[in-house]
Amino acid sequence: MPLLVLALVALLGFGFVWLLFATSRAAPPYRVEGDTSIFRHGKLMQFFAVLSFFGAELILGLWVIFFPPRSNATLMPVVVTAVVLGLAGFLLIWEAFRFQLTTTTTGLDCKSPWKGRAQQSWSQVKELAYSPVNSWFALTFQDGRSFHVSRLVPGVTRFLESCERHLPPEAMTKAAPGYHRLGRKWPFGPTPSAKAFPVGRWLKRIALALVLMAVVGLTLFTVNGLVLATGETPIVGQLPNVKLGPAHATPNEVHIVAYNIAKGFAHSGGLRFATKAEVEAQLKKMAFTIRAQQPDLVFLSEAMTECGPANVDQVEFLARACGLPHYAFGENYNFGLPFYRVVGGNAILSRTPLTPVANISLAGRQPFYVTGNNRRALFAEAEVNGKTVLLGSLHNDSFNHRNNEAQVRQLLDFIGDRPCVLAGDFNATPKQESITLVKDSDKFAGAFDGPPTFPEKKIRIDYVFGPKAWKHVETRVLPGDASDHFAVVARFGWK
Repeated sequence: MPLLVLALVALLGFGFVWLLFATSRAAPPYRVEGDTSIFRHGKLMQFFAVLSFFGAELILGLWVIFFPPRSNATLMPVVVTAVVLGLAGFLLIWEAFRFQLTTTTTGLDCKSPWKGRAQQSWSQVKELAYSPVNSWFALTFQDGRSFHVSRLVPGVTRFLESCERHLPPEAMTKAAPGYHRLGRKWPFGPTPSAKAFPVGRWLKRIALALVLMAVVGLTLFTVNGLVLATGETPIVGQLPNVKLGPAHATPNEVHIVAYNIAKGFAHSGGLRFATKAEVEAQLKKMAFTIRAQQPDLVFLSEAMTECGPANVDQVEFLARACGLPHYAFGENYNFGLPFYRVVGGNAILSRTPLTPVANISLAGRQPFYVTGNNRRALFAEAEVNGKTVLLGSLHNDSFNHRNNEAQVRQLLDFIGDRPCVLAGDFNATPKQESITLVKDSDKFAGAFDGPPTFPEKKIRIDYVFGPKAWKHVETRVLPGDASDHFAVVARFGWK
């Protein structure tokens, strides 16, 4: 499915690029009938104008079919994008089919899609000027109306020849820069003084280019964050050709690991990124720690599936290295451009198949362009001891304790009466209200206290809690330097 999405986006991009090419190189052609020249947009321009309108809407329609929005909040960006692209396509069609310019020995017949029709004699032309920023020749008439002709129009030189024959040189002075852009010699003697040329035209061009780059970049950034991000839709997959990791020798138990992997140290803030080789080396150390516990389930916090120059899918890498072929991923943030971005969140690895449930936005959730402390919680289901169990992987608020408590209350409400394994980085110590809420809910079994899991501050903030109906056997902390957190491993049996 991701390949289909990439193909659709590539098709849309190709269509717009080709449309720009058609606009500048194939439209409007001109036809000469005696002393009359007729300029219209060509068939190629008209074809791609229609393609841009229907093609964009078709691609968005297919997107909704293959990736149905889970809520009105996720549907709205698609609707807004469809309306904007539809409007842009309509404007292109309007221009492509309604533009026409006719020049004769007596005057001009200008049919503008935007300003209506103007029939003017040559004597009514006040001046012909050239705009380096817009790259067009602008006819201004005595009544204040104007008409624009791009310098890229095939046949524009014939249009200029008609102007030379019928307009006085002083009315043509401001068109001189356009002659030089076309590689033509100025026909009226010495080149006009520099005052006739727009001041700072190169600065204007550079400024326009920078503005266009910023607009394109911002558009891609917004599309990536609103349309291409998976948001509250969890991703579930199975890796092919993965040999199962070693199983523990206690069939009546389930072994669970919770591990904040610190993004594999791929990104350390700002523009500081590790290399792909450095990230993979850290992940191999983590996989060694995890695999040695012979787990059935692994809950990952701060896992990244994309990360610019250190582009390693950490979830798939660890799933393969640990021999746990089934995985689920819930996106917390998706920041950047469609082809170069940082995507991170929570994950679950499993020996057995997983069923997606939700990737709920937690209290304090910020807009997509905020990456710091922006939280969701991933939920999936798995069969454990013949029963369906809810699995929750989380990484709660690390700065605001009140918001952390609100997130825990939200999680407990979502879980309800369902048997649930809740594991990850709670960012709360054993005596803080968040852990007290979990303990007092009477929904869970496990160790609510114990050795530190975050060595820098020597505090315990990572936990593994199983359903109340399970028997808690033991919970251990696994020291190591592969991450800035220690892994937590818990064993549960059946009562």
